[in-house]
Amino acid sequence: MVTVRIPAPLRPKADGNAQLDVQAATLQEAVESVVKTHPDLGEHMLADDGTLHRFVNYFVNGTDVRQLDGPETEVSGEDTILVLPAVAGGSREAAPELTPDEMRFYGRHIILPDVGQEGQEKLKESSALLIGAGVRLARLAADDRVRRRYPALARAAT
Repeated sequence: MVTVRIPAPLRPKADGNAQLDVQAATLQEAVESVVKTHPDLGEHMLADDGTLHRFVNYFVNGTDVRQLDGPETEVSGEDTILVLPAVAGGSREAAPELTPDEMRFYGRHIILPDVGQEGQEKLKESSALLIGAGVRLARLAADDRVRRRYPALARAAT
């Protein structure tokens, strides 16, 4: 069975379920199966022509399906599909958009009801001062991935 994670705003339309297990061979089939058992989700997950809604981001095992095979991405067994509707409204001046790489990297943060994409975008533009982190901060800042993503942290630790 494939697990489909339902975001908090859509759970009322899925009888309160946070996740649903379905039999499917592709992402498209999994979404269609979810909509078949919970028709109220249809307008949020599928376009009028039955294709995946373009304003919804789908992740299979944490990877954006746009980087895989889209609706034809194969799923099976213990795979998990994350459904992330796009966030709209408000001013875009304050928060920069996330790149596809950042969407993949922060995917687990984005699915948290208290963070979401809007919250992650706000975090992207924020800064923090760490005092007394000592050796742990130096080790963290020495990690090449951290240095590339957070150059200010690397500078602060030296």
